[in-house]
Amino acid sequence: MKNNKIEFVKLAGDLATFKVSDVAALSKELRKGIRLFELEPSISKRQRKYIHALIGDLGDVTGYETSYEKAILKKDLKQSFCEDTETPLFSLSDVSKEIAGQFIEYLIETCLREGIAPTDKLVWQTVDVDRQVWWCLKYRYCTVCHSKQNLQINHEDTVGIGNDRHHIDHRGHRLECLCARHHAEFHNVGAVQFYNKYHFHGILLDTEQVIEIGLMSQKQCDQFDELYKQEALRNESNGDQPT
Repeated sequence: MKNNKIEFVKLAGDLATFKVSDVAALSKELRKGIRLFELEPSISKRQRKYIHALIGDLGDVTGYETSYEKAILKKDLKQSFCEDTETPLFSLSDVSKEIAGQFIEYLIETCLREGIAPTDKLVWQTVDVDRQVWWCLKYRYCTVCHSKQNLQINHEDTVGIGNDRHHIDHRGHRLECLCARHHAEFHNVGAVQFYNKYHFHGILLDTEQVIEIGLMSQKQCDQFDELYKQEALRNESNGDQPT
């Protein structure tokens, strides 16, 4: 039933009527004694719109300008997505809603990696907030306005006066990438008002992530980890109990 197209006809109480494209395939399943099937919703018009908009954005900056060239680009992007995610090749006419959503996320990240923010702002609503914050940190965009100018890494948890910002364990702070204007706004209004206005918090990064985006080196992470280990040993030898 996986490749059998199912079209809804009507609903009466708890009984739904569907039209299937391959009756023979359904009959074969029924003869096997199978009576329960899972329905998977197909791609929505909005998802299809986002996909074409994102491919259009990529085409505009990579030299695929004509409709024919963008059709080639779409084919190549689908192929790359399927290879990277081990997903069978699909058609945008009837692909599942879930795979369409995954493909949209793949296209958004591809756009960001190519140095462009998607022109359709609503497309961001298809991605969870923490992933948006991570992508903006990774590819260096302002998380609010998606500018690539005058960017700064904001520590949502106060670093503290007198601390050396060049010698700090970034793994212990919620981070977000902001342009100078929105970074100044954050410090002017405070974290609570900033969140209430823009609806995102910074995120905690692990060792692999801070190294990946160039905030810390492996050596720096190892040095901090050694300090924490020594501190824990001192506390243990002094009889301190963990809180």
